[in-house]
Amino acid sequence: MYSDIHGKAENLDLLPDDDDLVNICLGDICAGDPEGAGRTIDKLMERKAICLYGSHNRPAVDDEALEWFRIREQALREEGRGNPNILRRFHEDAFRLRRSLGAEHLRFLSSLPGTHTMELCGKVIRMIHDSPLAKGDLTKSRILNVDIARANFESPSFTGDILLVGHSHVPLAFREYEGEITETVFDGSGSIEISEGRYILNPGSIQRLRAYPKQNQKTAVFKGADRISYGILDLVKGRFDVRFIQSS
Repeated sequence: MYSDIHGKAENLDLLPDDDDLVNICLGDICAGDPEGAGRTIDKLMERKAICLYGSHNRPAVDDEALEWFRIREQALREEGRGNPNILRRFHEDAFRLRRSLGAEHLRFLSSLPGTHTMELCGKVIRMIHDSPLAKGDLTKSRILNVDIARANFESPSFTGDILLVGHSHVPLAFREYEGEITETVFDGSGSIEISEGRYILNPGSIQRLRAYPKQNQKTAVFKGADRISYGILDLVKGRFDVRFIQSS
């Protein structure tokens, strides 16, 4: 599984292409570059990947999602906080994709669901790009620390045994068992055991990794990182592997 490609189609070629693996893309397939977006979509279709839409994909095909960027930018300017210029750029990028992508690529983006659920080896796996709590509270859209993970585990919105997320560009895992939550931030290739309890798993990003030291000091290691990461969930062996590779 992988997430947050942001149009870096060439990085998909660095991932294993094994018929025994189910390709899962957890959203943010493309950003503002129509050429990179088109090539990324083509490669995902070739891989027959299970894909979700992300915060950068939906606005290209959904008027309400596109308008959200403009409204949020205006609110930040009026409140004098945040970085409204980023939201302006996101709005422009999404509009560029809308105008420039071909009909087949736009149909692909329009067909993407916000969530997907499957059952494997007796466990219910739910997938979402960001967080089940993101719509109600943007501060919880990136699951970066134990406190945010706990809020998700305790929410009625958390259904199933394993939640797969992206959005933060940080490879990590949380386990909730008998009220206790443990955290793993992968700073190199590694694995955790999948056993009893519930899990939130994030494979990182195959565009670039990000650091959020204010939310979780352990993520500071990813500042300026030239590595990317993806994950393999093997429920037969009962493990979640994160693998790092050099970006192209």
